[in-house]
Amino acid sequence: MIAHGQSGPWSWWESSSAPNPRSPWLGSHPASGQGSAPHAWGIAGSDKVLLDSIVAQRADGSVLVGRGVPPRWLTAGAPIAVTNFPTTDGKRSSFTIDADGTTVRLTVAGAPPAGKILLELPSLVANIASTSSGTVDQHTGAVSLSPGTRHVTVTLRHAP
Repeated sequence: MIAHGQSGPWSWWESSSAPNPRSPWLGSHPASGQGSAPHAWGIAGSDKVLLDSIVAQRADGSVLVGRGVPPRWLTAGAPIAVTNFPTTDGKRSSFTIDADGTTVRLTVAGAPPAGKILLELPSLVANIASTSSGTVDQHTGAVSLSPGTRHVTVTLRHAP
């Protein structure tokens, strides 16, 4: 199946025949069969993993921002943004992470989340020099913010 029926990540033919040597397509594809390429559940799973790495809401209403953002994503002039994020009670929030050298900024727009906002970038672990708002946990690299916070600037000891 993998050698002849997988046409890409998260996709394959479900009841495929042997490859067609006269196929105009690059690669080895089945001559016939029923399939879904790509499978929507696979794409949905990939999208959800990416979204959760940037913003995720806990059952208590708190929102985790940046927990899965690798240091190499924190580049000047390349903000990371999630807009229209659904939170509890049918509200929508937007979150933008912007970095420049040893400065990381979080901007929150839209409806405030029901619970606190936790900025938890891996680059913050044992690396926070100061923050313009909230409380710092150096061990976990978290800056805990009240739900109504709109902006926070975190200064790092060293660039990510």
